[in-house]
Amino acid sequence: MALRLGTTLIGLPLILISVILGAPLLVIMVVALAACALWEFYRLFLARLDISLFGFSLVWLTAILVNGQFDGVYTLPVVSFGLLATLGLILFRGYRTDLTPIFVVSIIGPLYLGIPLSYALLMRSLENGSEWLLMALLTTFAVDSGAFLVGKAFGRRSLAPNISPGKTWEGAIGGGLAGVGACVILSLVLGLPLVSWEAVMIGVTIGFVSQIGDLVESSMKRAVGVKQSGRLLPGHGGVLDRLDSIVFVLVVLYYFAVWLD
Repeated sequence: MALRLGTTLIGLPLILISVILGAPLLVIMVVALAACALWEFYRLFLARLDISLFGFSLVWLTAILVNGQFDGVYTLPVVSFGLLATLGLILFRGYRTDLTPIFVVSIIGPLYLGIPLSYALLMRSLENGSEWLLMALLTTFAVDSGAFLVGKAFGRRSLAPNISPGKTWEGAIGGGLAGVGACVILSLVLGLPLVSWEAVMIGVTIGFVSQIGDLVESSMKRAVGVKQSGRLLPGHGGVLDRLDSIVFVLVVLYYFAVWLD
């Protein structure tokens, strides 16, 4: 718990400062976090890492992310070119083993991380964009913390024993309630144009989708028999372990913000 808290006290202010200041610091922060998560994603599924393939995937991932800074207008050509070029590289290298894991990791990794995280830059460009992005991050953090603390203290009934035995229904409910409370408070503190029922609705939604995102990544780790995606963040595990919740939240909250603004 001490390691977890220490990492949070160091990392969270850096992220919040980048959100407030915006580009180029925010772009650099998002790309750096996504690059670390992509590395962990590769290491999860491939016993032997091909540096050239990873390097190309990193370039593709970066292009997808930076596209968010340009309102996503180049999404189709960036994704299309990256997909075709990755397939060409895989065939050109002439792998002698089963191509399925190499193909899946090389395609899914940049898309799974790049497209949702690009919504952080899309959201920041909106009116009240920094406030919306702060709400996404801080509410997700509240959900994660609430689920962790309530689950540790009161957790009895397993939520998804075949995916993540440590997660409980009590923790999930605690996380959801923490998300609602955080969303209501943040909507007032940040001055977002929300009435009470809208803030509650967003809080419930974030509480749900962030925990779904967590379970999706847990199922990946379960499939390969590991508990953490990495050790870069003491007390938290890997970067991918921290981004798993926010990737779903960014997409959903962006469209909430567009609708409500």
